[in-house]
Amino acid sequence: MRVVVIGAGKAGTEAAREASRAGAEVTLVDSLRGPLSDWQSWPDLIHDGFSAGRVPSPRSPAGVTCAFETRVTSLAGGAVTTVGGRKLVADSLVLATGSGFEGAYFEGRSKPGVTILDSPEKYSALGRDMASADAVVVSGEGGRGLQVAEKAAGRGRRVALFISSWQHAAPGPLASRVLFDAAEQRGVSVRAGRVSRALGAVKLEAVLAQGEVVPAGALAVAPRRTPRPVPGPAGVGKRGGVKVGLDLRTSTPGILAAGGCAELSEGSPSSASLEDEQEPSGRTAGANATGSKVAMPHARRVSCSVFGLVWTCVGTGIAAARAAGLEVDSVGERRDEVTSCALVYDRATGRVLGLEAVHEQRSCGVAIPGIAAPTTLRSLAYDGSLGSSDISMVSETARLGLQAWSRS
Repeated sequence: MRVVVIGAGKAGTEAAREASRAGAEVTLVDSLRGPLSDWQSWPDLIHDGFSAGRVPSPRSPAGVTCAFETRVTSLAGGAVTTVGGRKLVADSLVLATGSGFEGAYFEGRSKPGVTILDSPEKYSALGRDMASADAVVVSGEGGRGLQVAEKAAGRGRRVALFISSWQHAAPGPLASRVLFDAAEQRGVSVRAGRVSRALGAVKLEAVLAQGEVVPAGALAVAPRRTPRPVPGPAGVGKRGGVKVGLDLRTSTPGILAAGGCAELSEGSPSSASLEDEQEPSGRTAGANATGSKVAMPHARRVSCSVFGLVWTCVGTGIAAARAAGLEVDSVGERRDEVTSCALVYDRATGRVLGLEAVHEQRSCGVAIPGIAAPTTLRSLAYDGSLGSSDISMVSETARLGLQAWSRS
């Protein structure tokens, strides 16, 4: 069996490795010179730079033929055509082209002191720019913005973070309070909004954000990521990714997709990118490309580590559920300054749609349970605590099934 994987990031590398383990003849194709570095580790370069904290580059999987510096032009008839007319014949194709950055457009974006964080080199340059800055403004995507603000904080420096959007799912009210309180304790002021202009005669001196002029010696913009376009007939979802089912197959027979270019269109009230699940989605797509029948979990899982805390959302968060048009609410509690847990549920049926938890990064033995499809608030009151794993017994079993679903 011949499998071609397009894209040598985390998802593509895992897909190639899994297909090779199953005995397939695998070719891994990428337009770059080798496997991609993990973009999620780029914030570590802000102070370390490339001398001490170089982003690790994954090794090519064993037993896989690699065709690097090879650009794909089309997918048709079970073959991949590359620049120059070379054809790679395959029984199955796995699309793992990943995602790229949205453009960041505002007046003054080219001023010295403004950094658009769209490459590891930009993160390293930001560390140098901040060395002499007393005030730093971070703007853009929420999860990455928090991570950058954490690196910028300290040394008596003032940091203002303006969050304009969230890549996948915004934390609910309870989780947001815990995360933002932790940011405030580190000297980071968190606000909703975006930077509309960089101000200064020659170099950056301040920014205009939400009608307010904020002094800044450095501005870091963390743009959102969007799926890279892929050649071929596979359907495109609402978020721009390739639509896949839980088995990561597309609507075109023989073509699968994984990682940041894939958009799961079932198993959740709203379509979801697999950007945060690159490795498991790669393994699932690689296995199914060789004829296996493996499925991704119904409940999506998003996680972010920042300010010594871990925020995890399993299933659907309250903001995403409301954006999908559902009548939802949440029940939970904040146990202390660094721990909270909340369940999101359908107001009409009491069905549990998602779980959000925040806890300390160093705390041991705190596992976040999954969400079983038929779970309801009422059943929680009698069937245990969602598999339990503490965090106040999953907020005292969601307040005993919200008092046995309001005694219905």
